[in-house]
Amino acid sequence: MNPKQLIAQSRRLMERHDLMFDDPKPLARILHKCLLQRLADGEVLCKEREPGDELYFLLHGNIEVRKRDLTGNVRRLVTLKAPTMFGHMALVDKSPRSATCVSDGDSVVAVLDRRAYQALLKKSDQMGTIFRHLLLSAMASQLARANDEIHGLIDPTKPIGEDDDVTSEEGLFRASSTLEGWSAG
Repeated sequence: MNPKQLIAQSRRLMERHDLMFDDPKPLARILHKCLLQRLADGEVLCKEREPGDELYFLLHGNIEVRKRDLTGNVRRLVTLKAPTMFGHMALVDKSPRSATCVSDGDSVVAVLDRRAYQALLKKSDQMGTIFRHLLLSAMASQLARANDEIHGLIDPTKPIGEDDDVTSEEGLFRASSTLEGWSAG
């Protein structure tokens, strides 16, 4: 991607996360330092349970997120649409990948490795500041969406019935996945 495209994607990413910064150039500089990876339709970007040593900025296209449920069945959780950041939880808490990410059509991601992630967290300039705000915004959104999912499960107007186990299991699976960062918000 050329510099103008990176600036445009940076501006869209900032808007999506309600970042109150006027200048998209620091974020564009971060994206410029990332490895750009082009994915064909159906190409796997990362697999559930593998080590997570990068986070991703989806710059073009869509990524389908899949996860195994408790019975071992693979379920589609969400389709992420560009621009967005994902995969950051593995860097934040050093956990393995919580889901498999597959390109849905042709996609382009910017890959930020653990070393660059750690360096950005320590930077005191605009690049570090905007990156930390982006991370905080993404995690706060995850928490808010998970809270909404959980509140939906706790509905005092719903009578206790035999379908509660199925509904609760599905709802808890969705809430858990949202907390892991897998929702379209």
